[in-house]
Amino acid sequence: MIAPKRFIDRQKVPPPVKRLRETKRMTIAIGILAGDGIVIASDSEESDQYFKRSQSKVSLFHNEKAGTCAVSGAGNSAGHIDTLAGNMGKRFLDTLLASQESALEKNLGECVEEFHARHIFPCNEHLEATMLLGATYGSTTSIWVTSKSTIRQVAPYGAVGIGSAFAQSMLDRLWRMMPVASIEILAAYVMFQTKEYVDGCGKATSIISLQNSNPGFAYMPDSDVEALERAFRKDWSKREENLLWELIESIELNQLLRGSLRNALVE
Repeated sequence: MIAPKRFIDRQKVPPPVKRLRETKRMTIAIGILAGDGIVIASDSEESDQYFKRSQSKVSLFHNEKAGTCAVSGAGNSAGHIDTLAGNMGKRFLDTLLASQESALEKNLGECVEEFHARHIFPCNEHLEATMLLGATYGSTTSIWVTSKSTIRQVAPYGAVGIGSAFAQSMLDRLWRMMPVASIEILAAYVMFQTKEYVDGCGKATSIISLQNSNPGFAYMPDSDVEALERAFRKDWSKREENLLWELIESIELNQLLRGSLRNALVE
């Protein structure tokens, strides 16, 4: 006997869940202390599973009475990063306008913790939003980075994003306390190298310097950043290669001379 066909009432079957494409910012953002301020730099590559595009990733917050901060972030949800950047910038200004400078790190930490408790942990354990905040206020310059729901102050530089380990290793070798104008070039070089060698970092570089003098901040023109990157690609890499081989040849020559001297002493 043939079993009767079973018909499903399609009105009772829930429709398939349609998930929005997740916009990713697996990026690189760095903050570097200078002798007279802070330099913040970020790439602009943003992607989902289909496309790559350019998108500014640095949010600036300024009040003449309070100070200036720039916030950038990395992770796999651009919406969460932008929202948290806005929350942190607002908390920064509100704290200083209320003359609570001593409570600034505590208030920023509470802001990050509250956001994760409300928007990250209950929703999706795979969501990530790692932030970098550089600030000048009064005579103080500070950089903070977050990790999940925690925040810590870093100096003399910090980095977040998929390219952070590479950028940190370069800054470990190259950083020295210099004026903002020099640190801007260092930031451009570190960003250029990171974009060259780390997948997920790319497009244009944005560079903002924060200083305690008015107006408190300045953007490096895109044309200046592009000119520096052309120089890095054309001239600096060749000079690095030549310098390396000059060093190798000098070492080989020294070893040869030392070897000849030893032979002469033996004889």
